[in-house]
Amino acid sequence: MARKRPDPGQIELWPSTPRVTGRRPRAGAKTGSGSRPAGPPAADPPELGSRITGGLLGLACGDALGAPIEFQSSAAVRKRHGTVTEMIGGGSWAPGEWTDDSGMALCIAEGILDDPADPVPGTGERFLAWWPTAKDVGGTISAALAGFRTIGDWVQASSNTHQARTGKAAGNGSLMRTLPVALAYADVGIMLTQSARLSAMTHWDPQAEVCCAIYCLWIRELLGGAARDAGWHRALREARRYAQTGPLAPAAPDTPGPQPLPEDFWSRFEDLARLSYTDLQPSGYAGYSVECLEAAAWCALYAEDAEQAIVDVVNLAGEADTMGAVTGGAVGVYWGVEALPSRWLAKLHQRQRIEKIAQQLAELREKP
Repeated sequence: MARKRPDPGQIELWPSTPRVTGRRPRAGAKTGSGSRPAGPPAADPPELGSRITGGLLGLACGDALGAPIEFQSSAAVRKRHGTVTEMIGGGSWAPGEWTDDSGMALCIAEGILDDPADPVPGTGERFLAWWPTAKDVGGTISAALAGFRTIGDWVQASSNTHQARTGKAAGNGSLMRTLPVALAYADVGIMLTQSARLSAMTHWDPQAEVCCAIYCLWIRELLGGAARDAGWHRALREARRYAQTGPLAPAAPDTPGPQPLPEDFWSRFEDLARLSYTDLQPSGYAGYSVECLEAAAWCALYAEDAEQAIVDVVNLAGEADTMGAVTGGAVGVYWGVEALPSRWLAKLHQRQRIEKIAQQLAELREKP
């Protein structure tokens, strides 16, 4: 039987925990936490193929590094492991084995490669084939997949889950898998439309849709060689314009649209520089898409290298695998595959499959 992570509908999605102001050394920090994003790498910028392969492998590395400590508190992880920097495995996970984050991302990548114009049917077939084999599946995803098996329609299945009907479908389960959309589509309009459609297959919620849009827009900036902080803020501006289409004009008829959003939605992302490491994942479990993206972006923006970013975010524990996947995708794109630790890649499950898919995505992106 698949092990299910806590359902975002059963946790507080807008945590009331006050944010602390004290700092402690970041998990992977080499020279303290700093207050500004580091500059561009000193080496020559990686080529597009390296960025795309780095992104997909970085996602899987972050996922696999965090998998054994998911659901635990950061204090418990520190007591047992100190700082997790290796593919230790544990529980039901072998060292280097990744979870549903990578599994579903690969389903999306293969669905896109099957039919770039309409990846939903092929992706859906792969979701349904993958689901019975998965060890760790979120409640929102399981509900939508079960609904589709009964109804045969993704819109009806996703919009009628208990989570969607009660306004609690803003979990991170579509954010964790959206990276291949940004890697595959060079056209920004197509990218945003397909990102929204693929998110809506399981997460019928504007926040989930817009978090995916922000992330895809940021990845697009990084693929083009933008600095991390400048690219982040351009992505936020573009996502705001995207969200202004309003609730009656979704990006596609099979999505919920990018509105309404909570009052503090944009400030959470615009004010990252005011946070410290100890402010991240305030609920203790970033199942909420906004909290997950906030933590992942902070660690990706303020790290000195790809390894530090992934180690930092994973050692927040809680939703370690998904925060690791989202962070790993971004820093893998920014620094390229060469920046990922070879000792992680040596243990990573299905590495050759991931590299082959990344190469195919790169070829698709460069097609005229």
